[in-house]
Amino acid sequence: MAKFSKIFLVVAFATLMLNATIPIVHSQATTIVGTYQPYIYIVAMPNPVQVNRPTYLGGFFDCPPPYPVSWGGEPFKNIKIEITRPDGQKETLTIQKTDEVGLFGISYTPNQVGTYKVKAIFPGQIMPIPDTRPPGSWIRTVGNWNFLPCESKEYVLTVTEQPTPVIEDTPLPQGYWRRPIYAIHRLWYSISGNWLSIPPNNFASSTKAPETAHIVWTKPLALGGLVGGEQYTSHSYHMGQAYEGKWVNPIVISGRLYYMEYGHGHSQYYPDIVCVDIRSGEEIWRINATGRGDPVKVQLSGGGAAYGYWDGYPQLSFGQVYYYESPNQHGAFAYFWCTGGLGATARWDMYDAWTGDWIMSLKGVPSGTRTYGPNGEIFIYVVNLARGWIALWNSSAAIPRAGPIGTDAWQYRLWPGATIDVSKPYNWTVTSPTGVKYSWTVNPYSWNITIPANLPGSVWAVDNDNMIVGSNLGTTYYSYNPWSVWAISLNPKTRGQLLWLKNYPAPPNNITMQRIAVSFKDKVFVVREKETLKYYGYSLDGGERIWGPLDLSRFVFDMYEPQTAIAYGKLFICAYGGALYCIDIKSGQLLWTYEATDPTGEAMYGENFPLKIGTVADRKIYVVTSEHSPTNPLHRGARLRCIDVDTGNEIWSIRHWSSVQHSTYVVIADGYLIDCDAYDLQIYCYGKGQTLTEVSASPKTVTEGSSVLIEGKVVDLSPAVKGTPCVADEDMSSWMEYLVKQFPMPNSVKGVRVQLYAFAEDGSSTFIGEVTTDPLNGGIFKLLWAPPKEGTYIITAVFPGSKSYWDSYASTAIGVTSAPLEAPTYATAEQVAENIEPIKSTINAIQLIIIALALMVMVCLCLVAYD
Repeated sequence: MAKFSKIFLVVAFATLMLNATIPIVHSQATTIVGTYQPYIYIVAMPNPVQVNRPTYLGGFFDCPPPYPVSWGGEPFKNIKIEITRPDGQKETLTIQKTDEVGLFGISYTPNQVGTYKVKAIFPGQIMPIPDTRPPGSWIRTVGNWNFLPCESKEYVLTVTEQPTPVIEDTPLPQGYWRRPIYAIHRLWYSISGNWLSIPPNNFASSTKAPETAHIVWTKPLALGGLVGGEQYTSHSYHMGQAYEGKWVNPIVISGRLYYMEYGHGHSQYYPDIVCVDIRSGEEIWRINATGRGDPVKVQLSGGGAAYGYWDGYPQLSFGQVYYYESPNQHGAFAYFWCTGGLGATARWDMYDAWTGDWIMSLKGVPSGTRTYGPNGEIFIYVVNLARGWIALWNSSAAIPRAGPIGTDAWQYRLWPGATIDVSKPYNWTVTSPTGVKYSWTVNPYSWNITIPANLPGSVWAVDNDNMIVGSNLGTTYYSYNPWSVWAISLNPKTRGQLLWLKNYPAPPNNITMQRIAVSFKDKVFVVREKETLKYYGYSLDGGERIWGPLDLSRFVFDMYEPQTAIAYGKLFICAYGGALYCIDIKSGQLLWTYEATDPTGEAMYGENFPLKIGTVADRKIYVVTSEHSPTNPLHRGARLRCIDVDTGNEIWSIRHWSSVQHSTYVVIADGYLIDCDAYDLQIYCYGKGQTLTEVSASPKTVTEGSSVLIEGKVVDLSPAVKGTPCVADEDMSSWMEYLVKQFPMPNSVKGVRVQLYAFAEDGSSTFIGEVTTDPLNGGIFKLLWAPPKEGTYIITAVFPGSKSYWDSYASTAIGVTSAPLEAPTYATAEQVAENIEPIKSTINAIQLIIIALALMVMVCLCLVAYD
């Protein structure tokens, strides 16, 4: 029903504004200063409606309330909706009050088939006009106005047994798709999630994810790879790990990738921001840091020590898609934010995600725990545990609307070129086109509440409108005795209430307790003993232990830098020991273990290569090998690995040293995985590639009963490997390493399957057969086929796609003629010469016989004559 109410609000409000009568009265009185006859209307949506299915009864007045509700005015009140059912019985629904423009509505479910009669009744109301200052006040006489009673025309609602028509949802695409997505295709939200920042618990929930190591495109990020030359032997360029990250805070919004590119070799100096198409890697635009306003002061530090300051610029930090809805506006707006600086120079710079243009800046943004609100607004929870208070800073409250009241208050506006101090409430003034100034107070904080003072530790995790969890545990080398965890309610009804505080005795023998993960969905938080690698699960409902200890101490290097992800009710843990553990987060049961084995020992971390969490998406978890500060030459065993979350089986892997370090994770959006490979400092995009199928047949015309040769090929159109043969999914990793990462060509590679069909001119179709391409011979396929009868045929080759490629097809045509009648055979000169002598001999013999017979006849005649 929500969609009916929204449509109704938009249409009714527009009609209201067009038809409102605006009398200008210049008299003044102390009691009733004027009378106004309003008109009221009501409709049902949908109408007709199926019995026992809801419809929305929506109504409106011909005018808004005369004095803005946002300035303390009254809405219209106590509207009755009188319904007469088909059996003649009546029922009455009551609307306590309208909204600011006089709209009202309620959901109603009819339970009888037939005709309902609906009427809206307004009892009348005295409406005070305290002054004429607000621009939304359309009556210009101060005093009490009498709005007379009125009722709508009787509205007929038809209820039937027939189902209410609905618009069928467009199914998810099975083939290649691009941005923008046509807004009608609503179900596609589930595969088109953005990557605005690292998602909660490293779970990208609204996207497909690559099922093979197919590389779509690459793009150099900086000088990388082997330096070359005798002087440097096997050493490579600096990869950017250990505080100098080159691949930091990438963002994806609506199929566009935004990232920083450093031109001076260090991450602090004047990076460009580059925007590329996620599907092609094609650069759309870039902006230079030096063109983004004044520099800010940034502290040089390392290992916890401060070394001074330098002038830098706010750097790319996160994206934002803000959905705004009011009676005037409905829709989303996309931005990216660059943040940085210390003290008075600290600044957030806001940019348009489409053009890269700087819009405005905010200074004085508080530090705290940043999350996204339900509409994409930026929340910062500012917590003072010592003094006992929590405040919610809200970006949507910090930026002023077009005006303080009326329709201006419903218009989302930005202020290009402005720099606003949003550290505390401030006064904002705008001037109307007629020169009238309006001033109002803008409060960047949505609320500020008290909590019990002196709670131990710091904020651990936040769940909007649910709870905030804190602890005195850390992630490093020490813990308190007792160690503590607490929860504060963020439910609007109980906000600020201490839900529970638990103090747990520390283990003996200087064992360090560490915080590991929190899942609000599963109502569990997890901690561990660092030295023994034992894990424990506790309930978020009260802090009681629900499972553990779970001993994961097989690989001692797992003590260092544990990383986690939570998805599908599973907790994933990995660290430098090189094992990925999957645990049922509610029961603590170890479901499976995956090991990144290192048989050579080259990585020098025990039996395995170290692992870090990439991202979880599409029931797959991607893990990578990376380190805090790797030695150079780099070891040669790093891989990007895709693991099935349900079985722990490896789906695919490829050589790839991830730049995941220092709060950057593998990016997944729109079905593509993007990461920087430190082996060559190129950005790699993994995902399905577009393809081109070609087909031909020869000869073009044959006689019935003869065969044609059908041949063609299927090639990859991905920018990284354009024009190369497509290969089978199981050989994709070695094929991509050969084509893109300079490894030798594999000795054997399987091709892809192609289906061949023939379509006769009478409309009949024939499945000719299935063939497999030969990648090591250009990706060709071939097949001899004898058409069954005369006529013309369209031969179509269909590549149905695979886990690595999108589908494609191509067609050609042939003709088949009937077999001709057999022509007479003539003897050759040689054949005549060969046969003429026997004929002559036969003729000569016959001639002798004839002569002999003639002589005999003559002798006989002579004898007869003699007698």
